[in-house]
Amino acid sequence: MTVAYKNLLARAVRLLQDGNPGAAEAICQHVLSVDPGHAVAMYVAGLVAQGRQDHERSVEMMNRAIAAQPDFADAFCGRGIARRHLRPPEAALDDFERAVALDPKQAQAHFYIGLASLERNALDAAAAKFETALSCEPALAMALANLGLVRHRQGRLDEAVQIYRRALDIEPSQIPTRNNLAGALQDLGRAAEALDILRRLDAETADPMVGANVLTCLNLVPGNPEEFCTNAKHWAARFAEHLAKAHPHRVRDPDRRLRIGYVAAHGLCRHTLAMTYLPLFTAHDPAEVEVFAYSDLSEDREDDVTARIKATVSTWRRTGRLDDAALADQIRADDIDILVDGIGFAAGSRLLAAARRPAPIQIHFPAMSTTGMSAFDYVVGDEHLLPAAIDPALTERPWRLACGFLYQPLDQLPALAPPPVLQNGFVTFGSFNRIAKVGPEAVALWAKVLDEVPASRLVIISAVGICAETDRRYRQLFAAHGISQDRLDLRASGRRNADELRSFNDIDIALDAVPFGGVLTTCAALGMGVPVITWAGARILERYGAAILSAAGFAEGIATDAEAYVARAAQLANSPDRLAALRPQLRQNLLDSPVCDGPAFARSVERAYRAMWRSWCADTASRGMRQETRPT
Repeated sequence: MTVAYKNLLARAVRLLQDGNPGAAEAICQHVLSVDPGHAVAMYVAGLVAQGRQDHERSVEMMNRAIAAQPDFADAFCGRGIARRHLRPPEAALDDFERAVALDPKQAQAHFYIGLASLERNALDAAAAKFETALSCEPALAMALANLGLVRHRQGRLDEAVQIYRRALDIEPSQIPTRNNLAGALQDLGRAAEALDILRRLDAETADPMVGANVLTCLNLVPGNPEEFCTNAKHWAARFAEHLAKAHPHRVRDPDRRLRIGYVAAHGLCRHTLAMTYLPLFTAHDPAEVEVFAYSDLSEDREDDVTARIKATVSTWRRTGRLDDAALADQIRADDIDILVDGIGFAAGSRLLAAARRPAPIQIHFPAMSTTGMSAFDYVVGDEHLLPAAIDPALTERPWRLACGFLYQPLDQLPALAPPPVLQNGFVTFGSFNRIAKVGPEAVALWAKVLDEVPASRLVIISAVGICAETDRRYRQLFAAHGISQDRLDLRASGRRNADELRSFNDIDIALDAVPFGGVLTTCAALGMGVPVITWAGARILERYGAAILSAAGFAEGIATDAEAYVARAAQLANSPDRLAALRPQLRQNLLDSPVCDGPAFARSVERAYRAMWRSWCADTASRGMRQETRPT
């Protein structure tokens, strides 16, 4: 390649990077008019086509470049990038492998091989390839950002934060990286920092995922239902309301068998959501309801709980590859009568599918918050989750059941042990909540408990987020409240199973987090005979502890302010005999309560579905009559 052509084509690449593809393409055409077989000119023309999302044209130009220069590693990599957007995308991997065989320093090819591993959830292989790419090109921001994501998914959160920040030092405007940084900070119990990032990002973009993350993060900082509702309605106005369609036609028969669709994102596995939904699948009345499950789980993430659900539903839809519009079309095609969303604004949210009104009745259940959307008719819970005072902060109609949540132990509960205070001579408080829920408000409250019970200890166990740096940070937070390090024990743990539950034998009293309390952790504590102290706040996710403790007959663990929380914890701590008596009593009370009665829960929910359906039939019939008698 002559120096003139080399300089021209380098200028074409710079023009392309600066957002001027037309000028870049003109240079390529000029070079090719003089030298039709010029491999680099064809390669750059392929890059121009990629920038215009014309991936078929890009593949064509890369093919020509490779034909002219068979050892052209960059062209193999370029063709692979284009092929990732075509079918089958797996063909791209061969191109990336060929590129690194020709040029072991081809950083982009190493990156895309790593990305393919990440997409298969092969995290170790992905990390190795991203690190190789960075050894070739240390400033490759996309490799840093995705290495951060790998560390994030591996639970190495402090490391993930550092890597995300390095990536943003190189490319400060990257939206996914800023969003992921906020997610890692949130998972580390640093919700206020995360919320600041998300709010700034939300103001700069029109990304519904970022907006949903703002709402999720709001539950981890102090607030009230009215504030949340205002933010949810703002999100809905920006992203959801314009998608609404007319209610689909359904046969208006109040007594016919109903088709119920459950949208569960990634929750139909060993997940909190599956605890509530499992009996709605396994114990449903086939004469009353036909059950459809819409699952975004990939096959490699399906587990024994997934298998139990798949064996009992009428129809299982794997929907992970469907966007929100396609999912709504599928639900509409399935003639669903009542659509049940169990995810809300949490990760994997499918609210924008429901926004398209694929079913005549749409409900959010189990309750987590208002959706702020006109497309939802009901939010379902019990009187503890949905007290009358919260009604003005809901855009949906509240539908109250006797019990709004279910706990189904997925493994046999381990044997009970006496409370450790009997052997230790001091009380051990504990929290098994995600460290994301242990913000400064929880630290301040728990420090007051420890101060009130001078010889006591606190164990914090979390499946995600505990590492050396997190341990140091929390010890400093507690030290600021006068709590010495020897009274704290922070432990990392695996996912909850029978062995994990045995760790409850190490504590005497469980302290619920504030403001976002525990759900599954509260049930697990009671199942292991450990009393729980909870603070019933104003928002729905602040009230699950109160709902569960009330159902299990342990109302003495429910406080309504900080003073009562500390007093109730201290009162129990000063009663070792009471703690010993509670051990077997709490487990039996929980197992005998409505919280663990799957068949009764399923019947209660199905009666609610029937009542909703009859109301809809009566309402549509009435509206139809009014329309028919309207003067022309």
